[in-house]
Amino acid sequence: MATRGNADDASDLWTAVLQVQNELESLMTEYPAVASEFYVTCHQCLRIGAEEPHRFPETLMKHPHAVETGTVKCPVVDHGQVNTALALPPHECNVHVSGSSH
Repeated sequence: MATRGNADDASDLWTAVLQVQNELESLMTEYPAVASEFYVTCHQCLRIGAEEPHRFPETLMKHPHAVETGTVKCPVVDHGQVNTALALPPHECNVHVSGSSH
């Protein structure tokens, strides 16, 4: 699944993405032999056309960030910092994330 948006729409995007992710995770439990992986691809890597863009792991999606957290570092390319809103769900997303502490 791929979604596109900007940091201003992040809360709405994350709400939709996390709802779909929860449904997919539930569905995949019915097919244990099928490998699946959830991640967020670095938007900076995609923007510059990196051959192997960084994938922020699913575990990060299970730990929503505080709004005031501004950036996270992408380890792949020298572009430096990535807007946190485009890599991690904000606390205000009202979707229960399976495996999270809330």
